[in-house]
Amino acid sequence: MPCFKVAPQQQESKAAPAASASPEELLKLAVDDLIKRKDKKPRTPKALRSTIHARCGITLPATKIDAVLDALVKRGYVKINGEEVTYALPAPSS
Repeated sequence: MPCFKVAPQQQESKAAPAASASPEELLKLAVDDLIKRKDKKPRTPKALRSTIHARCGITLPATKIDAVLDALVKRGYVKINGEEVTYALPAPSS
């Protein structure tokens, strides 16, 4: 019989921003995460989509994840050539 209550664990989820986050906020999250990965960036489109989904929140619909991926491509941060992904990310902001 314990003499004190055990507080419920609080999970701090850095991978799940509010579902109401704007597309621009989701894009910034994805770019920041890719910059932090340095040489460990996803090499295939499938892995990149999975990485974005994990970082932006697993509760987000696939359409929002695809919109973030499309924005990365349109801005020139990511180039997808078949099953190969290359990156031209901006310099990290301090």
